[in-house]
Amino acid sequence: MPSIRLFVSSITLLAVSTVLAAESAFRTHDEAAFTAQGNEPGWSLRMTETKIRLNLDYGARTIEARRPKAIIEDNATRYRVPDEDVRITVREQRCHDDMSGMPYPLRVEIKVEGRELRGCGGEPRALLEGSAWTLSSLKGEALPEAVSITIQFLENNRIAGNSGCNRFMGGYVLTGEGLSFSQLGGTMMACPEPQMQVEQQFLDLMAEVIGFDLSADGALLLKTAVGTQLTARR
Repeated sequence: MPSIRLFVSSITLLAVSTVLAAESAFRTHDEAAFTAQGNEPGWSLRMTETKIRLNLDYGARTIEARRPKAIIEDNATRYRVPDEDVRITVREQRCHDDMSGMPYPLRVEIKVEGRELRGCGGEPRALLEGSAWTLSSLKGEALPEAVSITIQFLENNRIAGNSGCNRFMGGYVLTGEGLSFSQLGGTMMACPEPQMQVEQQFLDLMAEVIGFDLSADGALLLKTAVGTQLTARR
């Protein structure tokens, strides 16, 4: 078996301001628990299979009601709670929290008591998980043709991929404010020196990641304290 080496990150994730995540980023809203939130004034929404709980004005007021049937129209999922004068619209459009900048897969609008609230919903991890991402640039420069680097976000907060020469694996942490990687390790095969240099640069930058975003054309942007350092595509 190949030996294992560890690349330990000394970066601490941004201060945690935990936002409840949906059990699924975008299953049919009629099937799963779903959460959303917004700011100024702060509000949060949680919908289970049977109930809606809407916290308003930073938790000063709470509305609870039976979850109504979803209505699909105009490329949106809508809920109406007539007894409480609440209307909820969920769209499968990328959304950014206007305080933390964290991207979410869903855009949410709520009309309640004559007010219109806007925010984000679903789970950010849904934007990351799925098929592997292939690195297209490192510090703004294209990778050499001979080097292929991939990253795949897996279940249970694990990642794996090819770091340019070796296979790597590790963990990742998402909070309401950022993304970080930890306990990165890999095999120890030898490759040509230029390839090894790119691999080490990639691993060093992965240890510095504090957040992510998606570009307008769907590229994954991994950010450090000095900005976007890694760009990957599917």
